[in-house]
Amino acid sequence: MGVFGFSLGGAVALLTAAEDPRIRAVAAYAPFADLRLLGHELYAWLGPLRRPLVALMLLWARAVFGHDISRPAPAEAAARLAIPVLLVASREDEQIPFAHAERLARALAPNPRAELLVLPHGRHGELPPDFGARLARFFLLYVK
Repeated sequence: MGVFGFSLGGAVALLTAAEDPRIRAVAAYAPFADLRLLGHELYAWLGPLRRPLVALMLLWARAVFGHDISRPAPAEAAARLAIPVLLVASREDEQIPFAHAERLARALAPNPRAELLVLPHGRHGELPPDFGARLARFFLLYVK
């Protein structure tokens, strides 16, 4: 089985692939590397108020879901992957800073079947016309 996820779904795909041996390949477009870090980046405009806001949001999530949703971080899960991974990111993404793709790529560096595909253009959710074909080739190669 192969798994593809976009944004939060990409992070979940990486986390799930690290836990489920049925997954033979994973593709993640615009995933974040660390939810806590992303929260601080997205709310940087709040200045010193961002820290208590992010802490409160994570505390609320713990109360609702019963665990720390920021751990393990997708980068930690990615470091454990030995299956084929296609990581896709754009430098123009306004939601997930490109530094998250770089951090994930470093975590995936020991995996010879991991690849970072950097899109030359595209905001969050914009895909080049040939993306579907590229994704299909990836899964056809690794999921039989």
